[in-house]
Amino acid sequence: MVIRRPEDLNTLDPPCLTVLDTEILNNKLHFLVYFRSWDAYGGFPANIAGLQLLKEYMAGEIGVEPGKTICFSKNIHLYERQFKLAEQLVYGKTDRPDAWWKETGED
Repeated sequence: MVIRRPEDLNTLDPPCLTVLDTEILNNKLHFLVYFRSWDAYGGFPANIAGLQLLKEYMAGEIGVEPGKTICFSKNIHLYERQFKLAEQLVYGKTDRPDAWWKETGED
């Protein structure tokens, strides 16, 4: 499944998730995912959770077990506004992963 449209070529903000490939092997549904670019702090956690939920739903609908998800990214990054918050999360200075939403004002 390719998640791009011709008009994406002319946008300054094309989709980060570009390809989701599926395979059933040994009665398990596996995902192979390609990201053009990936926000390690804001996008990564939500994307991984969303992909897992989608895989579990699809597997249930077709009567197989959820398998592995393998992700590739051409570019993974942190935005400068996230540096301090990522450092706090990595070094245990906050136990609230949602704290950055309030501090950066992002939706």
